[in-house]
Amino acid sequence: MKTDIVQSLSSKFEVIQRCLDDWERLQARKILTLSEKGLFELIYERTGSDRDFGIIRNKGDKALFDKTTQQMIDAFRLPKNRVLADFLPTNTIKAKDFVTEITVYNTKERKLRKTHNS
Repeated sequence: MKTDIVQSLSSKFEVIQRCLDDWERLQARKILTLSEKGLFELIYERTGSDRDFGIIRNKGDKALFDKTTQQMIDAFRLPKNRVLADFLPTNTIKAKDFVTEITVYNTKERKLRKTHNS
């Protein structure tokens, strides 16, 4: 009888933990989305091109993961219309957000105007 109660409670705690983990991941994803939106607006303001955002984000992925964004999409075998961050674990999303915020800071601080590829 006590074993059944313990197993039931343990099972419920596991479900709650999964829900909390999912919630944390979604919150991290929302924060990344806001950071990337800010970076996109800043880059577009500075360069006049939305192409530069993709170039800069790709360089960030290469620095963080040692793979380009497309290489990671191919490695994960993601559908063509989905964003890489939708499939990343929470810590990786937070790392991408951190790199994005550093890029925003550096872009403002150094008054960057163009990428070298533009």
